Amino acid sequence: MCMNKKVSVIVPVYNLESYIERCLDSLLMQDYDDLEIILVNDGSTDKSLEIIEKYAQQSESIIVINQKNSGVSSARNAGIEKATGFFIAFVDGDDYVDSDFISTLVEGFENGAELSMVGYRIIKSDGICQETDDNTLRKSFSPVDLLDRIYDKKLYLGFSVNKCFLKDIIRTYNIKFDGSVKVLEDLLFCIEYISHIQTGYYHSASKYSYCMRA
Repeated sequence: MCMNKKVSVIVPVYNLESYIERCLDSLLMQDYDDLEIILVNDGSTDKSLEIIEKYAQQSESIIVINQKNSGVSSARNAGIEKATGFFIAFVDGDDYVDSDFISTLVEGFENGAELSMVGYRIIKSDGICQETDDNTLRKSFSPVDLLDRIYDKKLYLGFSVNKCFLKDIIRTYNIKFDGSVKVLEDLLFCIEYISHIQTGYYHSASKYSYCMRA
């Protein structure tokens, strides 16, 4: 069964003192027990490091990595290297997730998938919330289907933050985020990962809150 296997959640942190507590509170409220939260401080110049170190002192599930500013791809790669979980998920530090975000993702693997995806909501700076789907779709996809629909505006297959990956596949094929790419680095990571799997599973319920900032 997948439900008793550890999930490593990797969170890049750069100058997020106004947002990171909300993100961490949502991760600490997960209804999934076996969780490792890896916070990668990417050379923040505000109070972000102080905040996440305080959280790490209060929770054994939190690990802090401190590195000089190298970009979000480098931060995510550092988290992958540190991860001890069977699964790997990514969350951006200025976003937050529902309490069943991880458990819903892990459930996708019970269907034999090697990639699990959920829907998410976009929260705009004016407070308007836009759901990405109707929360009713449950579907398995072949790699060809996944790559065909990589730009689908309902599935958002090119983003890493609404997905859960198998660590063994990432490590076996040395899949990394490309630090030389400044836009859509998630897309390249997902395409490479999908090229090494047989099945992906999508649950359209919006479990991830993506917060747009000016």
